[in-house]
Amino acid sequence: MYEDLTTDLRPDMAAIATPITLVFPYSDAMPKERADAFYQTEYAKAPNVTFVPVANSGHFVMLDQAGAFADAVAQFMR
Repeated sequence: MYEDLTTDLRPDMAAIATPITLVFPYSDAMPKERADAFYQTEYAKAPNVTFVPVANSGHFVMLDQAGAFADAVAQFMR
């Protein structure tokens, strides 16, 4: 767990060929435009990333908007 929490893959993003679906939150605290810009910058070098914004959510999208998260996972699995 320690290794998972302390590993930063950002420098290696360009080499990750596996498709990535990034489910990310936005809300009044972090408006969509700001959230889009933040996450797209962080994952800019990833060649196979799909961004899925989820409204009215915080850090734990899977708890805050369980239905939207389940839909994103189902879409990814297809």
